[in-house]
This record gives sequence, C-alpha cells and structure tokens, in this order.
Amino acid sequence: MSPTTGSNRLDLSRLPDDVQNTAAAIRQHPAFRATLRSFCGEYAGIFQGNRLLATIATGEARQLICGHMVALHYRRDVNDPISGIVLSRVQAFARQHRLASHSRVIYLVDLMKEAGYFRSVRSIFDRRVVVLEPTDTLADLVRSFVRPFLRAFDRMNGDGSFELRLARDDIFKDAILTHALELYVEGCALCDTVPAMRLFDGRIAGYEMILWIWTTSQSGNGSDVPVHLRYTARSFGVSDTHLRQLVQEAEREGYLGLATRHGVSLVEVRSSLSELVEIFVSLKLALFRCAIARVDTEALPANPPLSRG
Repeated sequence: MSPTTGSNRLDLSRLPDDVQNTAAAIRQHPAFRATLRSFCGEYAGIFQGNRLLATIATGEARQLICGHMVALHYRRDVNDPISGIVLSRVQAFARQHRLASHSRVIYLVDLMKEAGYFRSVRSIFDRRVVVLEPTDTLADLVRSFVRPFLRAFDRMNGDGSFELRLARDDIFKDAILTHALELYVEGCALCDTVPAMRLFDGRIAGYEMILWIWTTSQSGNGSDVPVHLRYTARSFGVSDTHLRQLVQEAEREGYLGLATRHGVSLVEVRSSLSELVEIFVSLKLALFRCAIARVDTEALPANPPLSRG
C-alpha cells in the first residue's frame, strides 16, 4: 500500500526501483531524524536573506531550468565553440517539459545575469551565437546547493568523505547536479510522486520556508514550537501576505495552523506536515544519492568545471 501524507495518497511506484529502495533505506536509518532536521535547516538557509536567489532558484520549474543550464555546460563539447549554454536550447528544454514560456525563460536568464551567475559571450566563429558562460559566483552557488545533500550522507555514514570530495574535485558538484536533473526528467519527478508538495513548491521560496518552519518547530523538548510568521517571511525576503496566504492554504489542507498570541502571528506545525517533509526529503536525498552512483560509474568529460576556484 502507498504511504499517505494527510489526505494525500502517494504513488511511489512511479519511481525507479533504485530511488525507491534508497529512499526507504534513508528513512529507516537510525540517524535519519537528526539528519533530516540538519538538512532542512541548511538547505533552507541558502535562500535566506537573498530575495533575488529565491526568485531565480526556488520552485520545481525554475530549479529544473537552472539545473539544465549547468548540465548544458557540463555536457558541452569543448571542440565545438557554439556548444554549451545557448538561450534557444534552454527555451527548448523549458518548452519540452512544459516548465515556462520563451519570455519567462528570457526573464529568468536576465535575472541570473543580473545576479552575476552568467555572462554573455558572442562566439568568435559565429557572431550570431551568444553563449552564456558560468561565473565563479555560479560555481559557489552550485557548491552551496549540493553541500547539504553531501553533509546529510556523511552524517548517516559517520564520516566526511563526500564533503571532502566536494572540496577536492571541482567537477563533482557539476556532475551531481547534471545526473540529478537527468534522473528527474527520466521519471523521477518528485512533485508528481508527492503532489501535496505542489501546495508549497508553486510559490517563491514556498518549499524552502516550509522546511524552515518545520525545522524551527522541532527545537522544543519533545513538543513542537510555534514559528513567528513575520520573522520567517522577512528572513526569506517575501511579504507577510505572501507567507500568510501559503499558511492559510496549508491550514485548510491540515498541514499547518495559524494562531495569534499577544498580537503576534504564529505558525503551528501539524503531524501531517512532518510526515510530508520526511517522505519528500528522503526522496530528494535518494535522488541525489542515485545521481552520485551514476557519477561514480561514468567516464568524466574532459571539460573544465564551472570554476576552478
């Protein structure tokens, strides 16, 4: 029988066996609960205090587009000067997977250039072709995005081997993200498997704020602690109204509660949200662990990484 979260039935059978089995093993690991709390806090923390990053890289569609851009760079042919990240290729990917319109992709790419993640370089072989080249700033972002996953695996393994590998091997981060993206589009669309997560994932920083709310609520001695709504909204650079609407929808679905004490709005976590977070994050960890397994069996390309810094 499929597991459930709240009133939502999950269909894990749509996932490949290796992802299902890895996720089950992660959830059964004795260190999973402690690892889960650490992972959620570290991952959500990447987006705190950076509204532009939250606009660019939160939400399933935007993350897939960003991941595809890293993959285009990783898979490029160094002997072909017009291979790599070209706007038309990004737009074709977004159209194929129904992620965004052409104009929306242009807007997202413009934001990435504004944030300093890419620079436009016109090909010397064909002046009509503009290639987007990743910067050191993007390399640092990809490294920070991958690190919470590797730290989670190291905590459960009881060592620091994956994070050490990240520090020593510049191309490791690019390879992981590329294989995670390829697994996702090959049939590991996690929000299709866990449709309840779309309630949060569809808003800017929605998923990340929910992870932060859940993590913060776990800080009590055996009981959940209410979370300050305004502080949470401001820490992610969104309005109180943006978060309040999300919480109200989640309240109707039985995941959160909204209370007022001494004039302060507080968010209360329900057990159904804890179950949802446990299942979804275990699947996401499994996806990245299976991506690493693919990295370990492939012949790495001769291409340089996003950055050698």
